[in-house]
Amino acid sequence: MVVGISTSAWDEIDFREDRLRDGLVLLSDPEGEVIEDYGLSDVTLGEEVARPATFVVGPDGTVRWRHLPQDWRRRLSAVDYLKVFDAIDQGVPVPQLDEAIHP
Repeated sequence: MVVGISTSAWDEIDFREDRLRDGLVLLSDPEGEVIEDYGLSDVTLGEEVARPATFVVGPDGTVRWRHLPQDWRRRLSAVDYLKVFDAIDQGVPVPQLDEAIHP
């Protein structure tokens, strides 16, 4: 299951219906409670924003892998995420991944 968390209010997430049809569970966190709990708050260009992050959580609730870029513009590709999932499924270390600048 893939879960996305947005700091936008539910009624402001205009793409929610399309994403839900694609199998993504989308949650709204306009108060930033999840951002605070996971320490993902960042100051960028003088504004407090949510730092992009990825957590792979196992069926037992343990975090199996996480990606916390220092620069909010750096993102992994979909291919990189597939490499992560494959490594976790095979029980091998996750390979080193290169972040790309997000436009």
